[in-house]
Amino acid sequence: MRLFVAADVSEEVRAAIPLGKEDAFKWARREGLHLTLVFLGETTDAREAEVKTLCAEVAKKHRAFSLALEGAGTFGSPPKVLWLGITGDVEPLKALRAELSTALNVKDEHPDYAPHLTLARAKHRHGDRALDAVAQSLRPTRLGPFRVGELVLYQSAGGRYVVRARFPLV
Repeated sequence: MRLFVAADVSEEVRAAIPLGKEDAFKWARREGLHLTLVFLGETTDAREAEVKTLCAEVAKKHRAFSLALEGAGTFGSPPKVLWLGITGDVEPLKALRAELSTALNVKDEHPDYAPHLTLARAKHRHGDRALDAVAQSLRPTRLGPFRVGELVLYQSAGGRYVVRARFPLV
């Protein structure tokens, strides 16, 4: 099973996130919008049990914090990913992510972590310059704040995300 650890966006903010309908991109499903903190990939049942124990231990060391969505941009050249930016208590978010990566023994592929919420991906593996225009139109976006009060262990299953466990922050 493919697992990852994330923080959720509040239902109120999730409902207000501008998702497009253009067929040119693969848009995220509203119900699946989240902030990925650590991607574990293919995981055995034994490893999942260990991950749950470690996530619970890390969560107990971190206080809840507040984030907001602000601005938009893309990753890649030509762009492959369209995202909304994260503002607010970003340092506690980064600290939580770093401690999770270390505890779970996951190599950080993005040492210059830029917190974001992925909205869409290009359908073509070479990217799509049209994502830049959408990012430009979304730059004035300001949503939130919302409280991050737990970590969520998700399983990625056929394009849907299934909650495997929740770990409250203090």
